[in-house]
This record gives sequence, structure tokens and C-alpha cells, in this order.
Amino acid sequence: MKLKTLLWIGATLVTVPFASGCGYDCTVMGCFAGIEVALMPSVSSTYDVELVLDGVVDAFTCIKTEDGWSVGDSTEGVLWFGCDGFGFRLDATPETLGISVAAQDGSWTGSISESPDYRFYQPNGPKCDGAYGCDQAELTVPKG
Repeated sequence: MKLKTLLWIGATLVTVPFASGCGYDCTVMGCFAGIEVALMPSVSSTYDVELVLDGVVDAFTCIKTEDGWSVGDSTEGVLWFGCDGFGFRLDATPETLGISVAAQDGSWTGSISESPDYRFYQPNGPKCDGAYGCDQAELTVPKG
């Protein structure tokens, strides 16, 4: 009898935490605000990026190396999360954004000036009332 009681208590303790969550734990899982910038078509060489975020000018270089891609320092400290020949991601949510891209070998140039259309992303779903969400946008800079 004691064994059955212990097994029942153990099963209850293990089951209750999982059942209580039911996928509605509000966390910041997988969510960061920012803009994903795609370059179309992709760039195959080192390129310079100039940004104008709500009037603040910033710049960085996306460097092609033998081992892949790396990114140089930002002049104004705008945070970015890596780059490659397909584009880059900015950790910023400006109301207006200008982007100019130029390959250092002259093979690719492009620019846009936009007011990004942000969508509110909720990785835990709408039951978390937006407390753990973030604004995200996607933009494309075409060659030309």
C-alpha cells in the first residue's frame, strides 16, 4: 500500500507542473526586437552599409573572409546580429530607416528609405497579453 501511495504522490508531483504550464508560461523565449534586412540578389564580396535610423547616421562593414563572414564595428554603436551575403539583422526599431549598401569591389549597390512595418511577435502566443513580445520587421534592399 505504501508503494502505491508513493507512486501516486510521485506521479502527481511530476504531472502537476507540466499540466499547469500547458504551453502558457510567459517567457522571452526566442524574441528580440529588430529588423531583418535581406539583400536581393545576395552579395558575394565585402560590403559597406550606411544606415540612417530616425536621423542618426551609422555605418559598418560586412567582411567576406576565407572562413565566412564577419562584421566590423558600428560607428554609432547600433547593435546588429551578424551579417552575410544575404543580409544582416539590426537590433533597433526606428520609425524611419535609410539603408545604403555598396560592395567594395563595385559589383553591388542598393538603397532604400522606409518606415518599417513592424509586427508584434509573441513567441508564447497571445495568452501572454503582449507582456513578453517584441516588434519585428523585414526589409529588402534590391540591387540597383
